Amino acid sequence: MRRYIYILFALFFVVSLSGTLLSGIYLSRLRGALEVVVEAGESMRQRDLLHQRVEDLLGVSKDDDAYHEVIDDIKKRLRKCEGCHHKGAYKEKVEKIKEAFLLVGNSTPGAKKATARLYSLTRSASQKGQELIMNRTERALRVSREVFPLFFSTVLALMVLLVVFTVIIIRRAELYTRKVVKAAGLIAEGKAVGGTIFREEFKPVGDAFGLLQREITIREEKLLNWNRRWQMTFDSINETMAVCDISGMIVQANRAFKERFGYDSEGLKLCDLVCRDFASVVRCPMQRAIDTGEIQQETLAKEGCVLDIVAYPLAGQDGSLQGGIWIGRDITKEKELEARALQSEKMVALGELVSGIAHEVNNPLSVALGYSEMLLDSGEVNERDSKRLEKIFNAIKRSSNIIRNLLDFARKRPPEEIECNLSEITEGILDLMAYELNSEGITILKEFADLPPVKGDPFQLRQVALNLLKNARDALRETGNEEGIIKTRTFVEGGRVFLEVTDNGPMIPEDIMGRIFEPFFTTKDIGKGTGLGLSITYSIVKWHGGDLFVENLPEGGVRFTAAFPSMMGDGALPA
Repeated sequence: MRRYIYILFALFFVVSLSGTLLSGIYLSRLRGALEVVVEAGESMRQRDLLHQRVEDLLGVSKDDDAYHEVIDDIKKRLRKCEGCHHKGAYKEKVEKIKEAFLLVGNSTPGAKKATARLYSLTRSASQKGQELIMNRTERALRVSREVFPLFFSTVLALMVLLVVFTVIIIRRAELYTRKVVKAAGLIAEGKAVGGTIFREEFKPVGDAFGLLQREITIREEKLLNWNRRWQMTFDSINETMAVCDISGMIVQANRAFKERFGYDSEGLKLCDLVCRDFASVVRCPMQRAIDTGEIQQETLAKEGCVLDIVAYPLAGQDGSLQGGIWIGRDITKEKELEARALQSEKMVALGELVSGIAHEVNNPLSVALGYSEMLLDSGEVNERDSKRLEKIFNAIKRSSNIIRNLLDFARKRPPEEIECNLSEITEGILDLMAYELNSEGITILKEFADLPPVKGDPFQLRQVALNLLKNARDALRETGNEEGIIKTRTFVEGGRVFLEVTDNGPMIPEDIMGRIFEPFFTTKDIGKGTGLGLSITYSIVKWHGGDLFVENLPEGGVRFTAAFPSMMGDGALPA
């Protein structure tokens, strides 16, 4: 582009210089023509004056003083013609005029004739002078008519050439500008600036754009990598985190926040998105942090969710408040664990209390059981009282068994591996729960087989039976089924001992079937279940080398099946 500008300046200089030279040449020619006209005019004037003096000479006598004055004047004028510019025939005519004048001045007899001849010659010269001035004037006009069109056409041609070249340069400049704009657009779109855009004299510009694009690409890649690393770090934090502007609008949120509150949360008011769901919130902690510039802490709680919130004010480089940072930690499970720990402490205390009460109750029951048995064996009571006494005896015996099971269940001891009868263990648990199940209108069906022993811990096996029965009871409670049935069955098959617990309650949805053995997973309302019963049961069965299955029945209801290895084989258990 610079080359074209230099060429334009050079062309402008050439045009200006050419115009000046042409103007000088044409003006010089015109001046020459005018000078010739002026000379012709002067010549005509001198001729007219000479002829006029000759006419004056004819009108005076020789004796008159004026005669000599005219003669002297004619001499002077003829003297001016010496060495004049006339050539050829014109010069000869001047010489003839001089010769005739000499004859007039000599006072010879032919002087009068010579005077007439002088008059004729000067008149002819005057006429020739008029012709000369007309010819010279016409010539000057012809020169002017030739010079002016030629001058203006030449100048116009030079100007047209200058304009054409200027237009070419402007078009090149426009093309260059469009290429620059196109290259800038390609860079903005992240596309490569090809070598075909800038060529020839614009190639350095293209190289500069290419270098600029590479630099922008490198910096953009660095910025993207930094942003990805920052976002990856941001998303790897399990706490819910969000960055808000000064108005409380969410600018950026991490993965945990989006999973809890929605992936379209950015651009929404944090207070509207989060705090409105918690009735206990009087004023949003984030808004308080932005308004006061101080850290705000609060615990937000609603059914099934407890969040520990910290809201930090966010300041800019100049110290002015720019927004806030929200950090929320879900402490729902921690609160549940605290509640379970408290419940466990209560259960431990209750177990100790039950153990003490059981001992106190068991002593009088043992006395009553012994005396009733002695009376039955003595034969001293009549048949009617004997039947009544037998009912008392059986009731006392059943109460004694319940107390014994309570003591066994509440006793703290390390796990042991002994021979256990699964049918007897299950029946003992049923005795413990019989009153509760009967009072709720639940029918208990039992089908116990003679089983080979299994090797295991009786306390843990009791817990398996208890948890499965309690799970069936809870399922029937949810439906409010007035004809609730729990069927308990034991059997042997394929070298393994099985315990089945079946209820006619609701079936388990297929989408959660695979999660029911997970710790803390429960479908019950808050406070009505810990989600640990089936998980503990599954762990106990696995520890004994067995398997625990669950299935929905076609006719409705759910069946849990616990399978244990029988001691009829090698009886080995995993370590």
